[in-house]
Amino acid sequence: AFGDGSKVVLRGVVVRGRAALNGIGCTLQDCEARCGVEVGPEGAAALTDCLIRARGVGVAAHGGLAIERNIVEGCATGVCVYGNVAAKLAGNEFRCCSAAAMVVYCNLA
Repeated sequence: AFGDGSKVVLRGVVVRGRAALNGIGCTLQDCEARCGVEVGPEGAAALTDCLIRARGVGVAAHGGLAIERNIVEGCATGVCVYGNVAAKLAGNEFRCCSAAAMVVYCNLA
């Protein structure tokens, strides 16, 4: 059950559609996401060591998470962070992102 410290880790999986994570116990590790990754407002634990491809946005983060050691390629925008969420990005490689490698929408007021 969610909210009780449960964790879900997908490891070594090829996701042929868009991967959706929404919960602080969710992790995608060493996977291939062929249509990008969407992180919901509840956030996720981590997105690590993955190959992420998409035509539009590679990783759309509406909630907090750690995005580490991924290859993001062939996307218009590699990573887009929406709002004032706790997002950590480290060691990622962006390849052939036609518009931007990273975009952040936040409120500085």
